[in-house]
Amino acid sequence: APVDHLDEAAGGLGGVGLATLLWTLALLAVGGGWWWSFRHHPRWYTWVWGALPFLFVSFFFFGEVERLLPGGY
Repeated sequence: APVDHLDEAAGGLGGVGLATLLWTLALLAVGGGWWWSFRHHPRWYTWVWGALPFLFVSFFFFGEVERLLPGGY
């Protein structure tokens, strides 16, 4: 019976783990694009326009990471 309980716990994280992985990839893509853009066009407006999508994606990324943490955190 304890093995069934572990299988249920691990299976319940499948969707959360996949969503976290997808948001991680999105965050890396946006952050990498922002870095590349700023390296090639070092202007203040490049920094600002890169920060906006990065903050947007970061919000959802950290929301998914929070779902992976235990209840006391």
